[in-house]
Amino acid sequence: MYGMHIRITALAGENFEPEFYVMVIETEGASICLWHGTSYERAILEAERGREDFGPVIDHVIETYPEELLREL
Repeated sequence: MYGMHIRITALAGENFEPEFYVMVIETEGASICLWHGTSYERAILEAERGREDFGPVIDHVIETYPEELLREL
């Protein structure tokens, strides 16, 4: 995606539990981490806080972790 936006992603951390990242993706492709932690709900809140300054939020977590796994966290 081109243009500035916020992306929420998840990677497997300790014990394969997801760690969430809220990143600003700049027009040139550079990224800046706004927030990192183990709470998906907090990741969403942090991303929404940055929407006005950095543009739309794109959530890639559901593509990475099936919804059933996120409900168990």
